[in-house]
Amino acid sequence: MKLQLLCVMALGCASTGWATSPPAPTVCVNTGPTRECALPTPMPVPPTAPLSVRPAPSAGNLLVNGSFEHPALAPGAWQVFNAIPGWVVVDGPGVEIQRGAAGAAQHGEQLVELDSHANSAMVQAVAVQPGMVYELRFWTMARPGTAADTNGLDVFVNDVRVHRVRHTDAPGFQEVRLRWTAGPDVAVAVLRFEASGCSDSLGSYLDNVSWRAVGRD
Repeated sequence: MKLQLLCVMALGCASTGWATSPPAPTVCVNTGPTRECALPTPMPVPPTAPLSVRPAPSAGNLLVNGSFEHPALAPGAWQVFNAIPGWVVVDGPGVEIQRGAAGAAQHGEQLVELDSHANSAMVQAVAVQPGMVYELRFWTMARPGTAADTNGLDVFVNDVRVHRVRHTDAPGFQEVRLRWTAGPDVAVAVLRFEASGCSDSLGSYLDNVSWRAVGRD
């Protein structure tokens, strides 16, 4: 497989470990860059749900829920999930959906933060055609009011890291575009987004993710 980097963001940050005993889903309404809600009692890690492969539509965005609008939350709320439509958490306590809780979405009303109670990772699998070139686009930014080293995002396709986001002081969302070619025996692409800053419940925002076929190599 080949990877072509079209447009990247910036430089800067650190790494961390994973949580192994996640808290239960938490709902909180706030407006600032920090949280004041108490965490619930930790629960055992549930078995990972089987990863289903979504048949690729003929055109457009091949991902489900790339803008994280489902499940829909109340304005100003955030909630941590082990799975959401289209995405399954495979590491950490869960991903945090926000609806204006600590910053506006790039697209629609909601975004995802992968450092929820701790750094986490989520995946989505989609059918691909051997020899086809696909373009991955997403928008990301540092959580407002946080230090650079608490933010960071790694991107994988089929367990190969294809990009690492390191945020600078540039404000607002920045777009990343990557191209990837399916090998002759590849029928499925598993996309993985993983928090890679300090594991402290504050991290990079992700929104408006798309995966599109753009032609053959």
